[in-house]
Amino acid sequence: MISLAKTIKKIERRIPRLTLSEYPTPLHQSKHLPRLIGGPKLWFKRDDLITFGFGGNKIRALEVIAHYIQVGTSDVIVTGAGIQSNHVRASAALASFLGIDMTAVFWSVEPKYSDGNYRMTRMLGATPYFTNNSDRASVDLGIDEVVVDLRRSGRRPYKIPRGGACPEGVLGHVLAVCETVQQCQLKNINPDTVIMATG
Repeated sequence: MISLAKTIKKIERRIPRLTLSEYPTPLHQSKHLPRLIGGPKLWFKRDDLITFGFGGNKIRALEVIAHYIQVGTSDVIVTGAGIQSNHVRASAALASFLGIDMTAVFWSVEPKYSDGNYRMTRMLGATPYFTNNSDRASVDLGIDEVVVDLRRSGRRPYKIPRGGACPEGVLGHVLAVCETVQQCQLKNINPDTVIMATG
């Protein structure tokens, strides 16, 4: 029988990525929250402490996507979501790191003020594109339109679907699961339930 450790190593070897941070991120036990809510022991995976691109779990997806961007010699990233999207901000950081351009497609209209993730996205050099449509799904059509225009002008865009929801991005989270399983083993934690937030 193949051991769990060997299975994890095999998975890790088969998923290509451009490592952008130091891993593993900490696994912290909450000491006070269980007492307050009268609940079970709680452990938190601290992906907010990822060191690249102002942190967050979106970096994990982008590490795998970055590999394919480099293999395909793309010269511009096109992605989108809402104005305060963590994914868009992280993608802008990746584009800056790779030395390529990025167009950020946002649903709705351009805001009067530039703050939060939108401000950081602009500071990282991304070009904003607004759909002028309040439907979040308008981002999907907007991304496609930008990609077509860029190709017509001779550019080599890499399209990342809204919010980074794509198979390559999922593989980044598979690696996070492998990392978490290894940490649980080292700490002798056998969780009853694992909860993962998605966007």
